[in-house]
Amino acid sequence: MFLFTQMFPKLRGDFYEPSWVFFQNFPIHVVDPSNPAQVQQKGRIIVLVGKMLEMHRYHSSTSHEKQHLQGIIEATAFEVDRMVLSLYGIEPEVN
Repeated sequence: MFLFTQMFPKLRGDFYEPSWVFFQNFPIHVVDPSNPAQVQQKGRIIVLVGKMLEMHRYHSSTSHEKQHLQGIIEATAFEVDRMVLSLYGIEPEVN
């Protein structure tokens, strides 16, 4: 999200314009297949994102279940964010 706010023009309704013109310079980290740590981290990110997608498809029947599920999704998203930041050598901000 940080890069979206820095690189893309903001449109009405607080949306960003992610068109090719702006995406062509978007820094995408390429995992080095000869680096076992990066390969392992990539695999872990894929698993966590899959877990979040699956949880978003789950329909809970109670408010308590929904809150619990949302907490797990947020914690998983935080972990993915932390891992992606580390791939780029960025230290997360401490609030």
